Amino acid sequence: SQHGPLPYVVTAAWRPSRDPARLLQMSAGPRAAPAGIRDTAEYSRDLEALRGVAILLVVLFHADGIISGGHRALIGSKVSPLSAFVTAGHTGVTLFFVLSAFLLSRAFLVEANGGPRVNRVRFYERRAMRILPLYFVFVATAAVATSDAPAQWLRGLPYLFFANSIYGVATPLLPWSAVWWSLATEAQFYAVLPIVGSALGTPLGRRALVLAVPGYVLIYRALCTGELHLANGAAQVTLLNSLVGRAPAFAFGMAAAWFVQTYGVRVRAACVLRPWTSWAGDVALLAVAAALGFLLSQVVSRHVAEATLHWHAWHVAEAICWTAVVLLIQLVPGRLRLLICNRALSWIGLLSYSLYLVHLPVLYRILLPLHRSAPGGVGTWSLHVWTRVGFALVLCTAISAATYVCIERPFLVRKAKLST
Repeated sequence: SQHGPLPYVVTAAWRPSRDPARLLQMSAGPRAAPAGIRDTAEYSRDLEALRGVAILLVVLFHADGIISGGHRALIGSKVSPLSAFVTAGHTGVTLFFVLSAFLLSRAFLVEANGGPRVNRVRFYERRAMRILPLYFVFVATAAVATSDAPAQWLRGLPYLFFANSIYGVATPLLPWSAVWWSLATEAQFYAVLPIVGSALGTPLGRRALVLAVPGYVLIYRALCTGELHLANGAAQVTLLNSLVGRAPAFAFGMAAAWFVQTYGVRVRAACVLRPWTSWAGDVALLAVAAALGFLLSQVVSRHVAEATLHWHAWHVAEAICWTAVVLLIQLVPGRLRLLICNRALSWIGLLSYSLYLVHLPVLYRILLPLHRSAPGGVGTWSLHVWTRVGFALVLCTAISAATYVCIERPFLVRKAKLST
């Protein structure tokens, strides 16, 4: 049939005896999984492309920060909702958090629903093979590159154990370590996820989670309002950027995974049967993007300290917007999704972890000379600045492709052989 798997999906969507995960995968069409994904696992090139969007936002945000000398972040500035995606591009980290929870929680949700049990040891082995090899290489490189003597190389030791999530334990290895806080937050999520998965599988555990949610909401509210405030502002930022402050993004990602597993097949089938859902999905995607852009423009209008310390709840609205984007991309066959779900962004998403670790030192090396050679152009995205940023992106991509092939991929191939 010229419609591919459509006849099977529409018919099978009402057969409860079929495996919903399998139907959901078939309704999205075949996908060739890259290294690190088991043959039996679901793989979505669309989600890989969203990773590409996330890393581009982060890279452009840091480039803008270097070009402006932190001017926009320090005193705030009025920008359009479209420009805010660059000047507040740190929102890409929240998208990473949502995607991480969406992908990793699926196996635990299946387990909680009576499916096969997730091997916790294998889960941590797979996470270690995915995160640690390249991360350890960059920590060692940063420790050497930022030291004046071999004795200072030990400054990288706390980062190997993600101790940078504890204020005052790790010495900054700038600019390399400026982005490592999010990896520590991810590690905290990895520690909590299996516990939550086990709790969801029992009535007592579910009741405990229901009782724990209001308690967390009260703590989060106290953090956002300043009622729970540490004496040191930097320590407060560390706490806000930990899992305590960023849990909503992971929670919404898990909720999206549950919705897709529970209702995904029926929603997709309904969208296939109703052609008007295509343009409705486009309108919804534009509306979410506009809402997110307006929110980010409001964040940029405040200086970074105020937005971080006194307006932290904006991350909840931000996470809701990105969760809506993930659901629309996964479930609604709109035409605008092609702007995101394409091979170029999927390829960038494949390199996103390497790009995340390598981009900041490269940007500093290439863009900082602008402050000396062309002070009049600093702060504005002139043609000269765009040329430098373009060259930095090409160089970052080349280095990331090399680190992916030489460091990431060998461990990803081994990771794929580990059954959960």
